[in-house]
Amino acid sequence: MSLPEEIQAALQVYDVKKGKWRKLFRRDQGAIRALRKLSSHDQANLLQIYQCFIKNKPKSTQESYKVYRALLDYLTDIDYCGIPETLNQLYNNKLLNPSNLNKLSELKGNQFSQLALLFPLLNTRGLLIQTNFDNIAKYFKIVTQNKLDDELSNIVNAVNILGNKYLTQGNLDCLLEKPLEAGSMVRVLRVLGANNLLTANNRVELSKEENRFLLSNQAYFVVWNPLEIHLPTIKATHEKQLIIDKLIRLTQEEDPIKKIENYMRELIPEPSKPPKRNTFDKFSTAPPPRSKSRSSLNDLGIIMDISGTL
Repeated sequence: MSLPEEIQAALQVYDVKKGKWRKLFRRDQGAIRALRKLSSHDQANLLQIYQCFIKNKPKSTQESYKVYRALLDYLTDIDYCGIPETLNQLYNNKLLNPSNLNKLSELKGNQFSQLALLFPLLNTRGLLIQTNFDNIAKYFKIVTQNKLDDELSNIVNAVNILGNKYLTQGNLDCLLEKPLEAGSMVRVLRVLGANNLLTANNRVELSKEENRFLLSNQAYFVVWNPLEIHLPTIKATHEKQLIIDKLIRLTQEEDPIKKIENYMRELIPEPSKPPKRNTFDKFSTAPPPRSKSRSSLNDLGIIMDISGTL
């Protein structure tokens, strides 16, 4: 295998236009030297190719920068434009090593773009660490590509929704434990967080398989959407916790969905509707018609002044 044709063409231009001292001493710019030292196997590996430029990124005024630019354009053309940001984030956090590169080699095109969005979000909270990388990378091999796309997308969206306020290691662990349910989990975490109920115990309980219903879309509309409005009306945190405990217990009983729906109706009764008025009521309560006086009728010209007598 050899370097992509676009990179080879850029290298040929570089060899022609590079400075005379580089030609004289046959000493290429650092990234170019690293690129040419790659084995034939690594020359077909886009991660290895880009890694050559991380420590030796050329200046924009150097001829070697055009080779770097050609690489970026090539990655964009083949939908691998997420590789630079992904590797840069790992390098800045001292996580760019052969083992991690090997794990990333399982990914395809747009999946790098998802990591390029996710890693900066984690980095802002100091959560781009080896343990979290491993917990994300474990899905690279054990799921299909389409499922991996969904999982990475769910994690990115959930982390983005949590924001700086709720993006903690504990919450991230919940999301990474069940990536396909991350969208539902993040909505629950936000409701709990807004009511001082985001405890380790609540996170553990919600992650249990027997309580899975509480993370479903149906539960969001039946439980969490109403609670988002109702819980702030309760002052005592322990009273709010009693509601969560009750919901968790109900999920472990027979016919849990029906029991939870009944409990929510009891907890938050629907507002009573005003009685429907009979169609004729409005007529019975209407004021009596006002009789017009002779003078008023006369004013309207309805009664004519007739001279003479009968």
